[in-house]
Amino acid sequence: MSLSPTSKNFKPAIPKIMNHYNFSLASAITLEERRILIDLSLCRTIKDEEKLLSSLFQKNNVSENIKYLRAAINGLFDIWRSKRLNDTNNEGWLRSNLYSFIWDRAFLFDETFYVKRAECYSAVFRKLKDNNEDIAQQRVDFILRSNHDGTDYLTLEEKPTDQEARYDFNKEKKMQQHMLKLWSDWLGSTMWVGELEAVTCQRQQRKLIVFGIRILPSGCFVVYKKASAHISPVSSHYDAAARLLQIVLPIKRLVTLNHMKLIAMINAIEKYANEHLDLSVNTDQPYVTFYGSSQESQKSIGRRT
Repeated sequence: MSLSPTSKNFKPAIPKIMNHYNFSLASAITLEERRILIDLSLCRTIKDEEKLLSSLFQKNNVSENIKYLRAAINGLFDIWRSKRLNDTNNEGWLRSNLYSFIWDRAFLFDETFYVKRAECYSAVFRKLKDNNEDIAQQRVDFILRSNHDGTDYLTLEEKPTDQEARYDFNKEKKMQQHMLKLWSDWLGSTMWVGELEAVTCQRQQRKLIVFGIRILPSGCFVVYKKASAHISPVSSHYDAAARLLQIVLPIKRLVTLNHMKLIAMINAIEKYANEHLDLSVNTDQPYVTFYGSSQESQKSIGRRT
């Protein structure tokens, strides 16, 4: 959270506010995932790396998240061994040789979402196109889009300089604010949408920063930093690498939880409407039949793809 000169008087209260509203990124990982990350943080030599990789690839029938950790850790060890990870790497090189297995691979087999990559348009920007052409033409480096409701639950921009990062953060912030407004319209309640959190990330070279955005009952937005981590260009900082991977998995679970909450709220709205014979319909809302396995649901999916 950024502090204005006036709000600095309240700086001591910021940690309590962050904890009370769960603004910080919770460490939502399983015991097995935690064990792997601890083993990574304790590595010190090439021999330790080989021992860890050997233990990771011995087991069969593991979860997709464990497979992701295998790929990410193996990729990190390879790129460190190449000695080509440094401050001169441009955005394209980092995307191909670092981000692909550290970030994109985490979402590869997710049945709820799919990844849109490299200069793609936001779903909410397309909805705004008739009203604001400048916003509608903005593009994003990474979008995690729902297979169900067609909206964007996670965005990320990759920029090498501070100036570019600030510009893109403002763009992402505006985009996610409109996404929250869209969800609020679906639910017909700013109070309900307050339970949801829009997530956007910034990558600067080897650094990852995660931001959260929520809408208050008043209609105002609160923007805050949830977490940050970085990858060292050399292999001596294993603990920092473990910290970054510890952030990626909870982000994946956080956006999935947001999706589940939105579905549950929409289901509750439709159930209430059915019980009270309320035939008023928000034509833009993805109603409960959209999420079912019925023939009508499949037709709805077809119309949105």
